[in-house]
Amino acid sequence: KCIRGIKGDAIPIESQIVTTLVRLKEYSKIKSFNQALKHLEENESNKYNPKILEALKNVKNELKEIEE
Repeated sequence: KCIRGIKGDAIPIESQIVTTLVRLKEYSKIKSFNQALKHLEENESNKYNPKILEALKNVKNELKEIEE
């Protein structure tokens, strides 16, 4: 994904995390958290850092608790 002319690893990790979480939150409004995360993994994984998606899977229960 390209943000202001930079791509891939040149995008600060903080920006990558925030962008991924914003998209996840958008989907969570219309789907359950698990469905939203699954949708990102299956349909938009090429847009997001796979390491971030994997980390989100690993902490999804903790994130769901924060959201409630």
